Amino acid sequence: MFYTVSRFQHPTGYSYSNHERKKIVELARKYDVYIIEDDYMGDLDTKRKADPMFAYDPSGRVIYTKSFSKVLLPGLRLGMAVLPEALLDDFAKAKFAADVHTPVVTQGALEIYL
Repeated sequence: MFYTVSRFQHPTGYSYSNHERKKIVELARKYDVYIIEDDYMGDLDTKRKADPMFAYDPSGRVIYTKSFSKVLLPGLRLGMAVLPEALLDDFAKAKFAADVHTPVVTQGALEIYL
């Protein structure tokens, strides 16, 4: 597994170029590794052509995560994950074990934001 913050990595502020993102996805496919892409700063990127690694992944190797707390409301502790289909059941079981539900107010705030 490879964890990365693809945009505005702290503390350097570095963001991968689209070329670098494609290469990382190719390496993950080659070595049969999952990538966890933490794109919590994606909404603050002014470059319209800066795609997440998830956009270059036809093989289902990228787990795309995003936190809306940095850009929406920090108190909500709101986030999402886009998973390959092969991981959905295990993830749902783990989430259910970690917390029984996500508050309706939090879900509503995300719906309005999206």
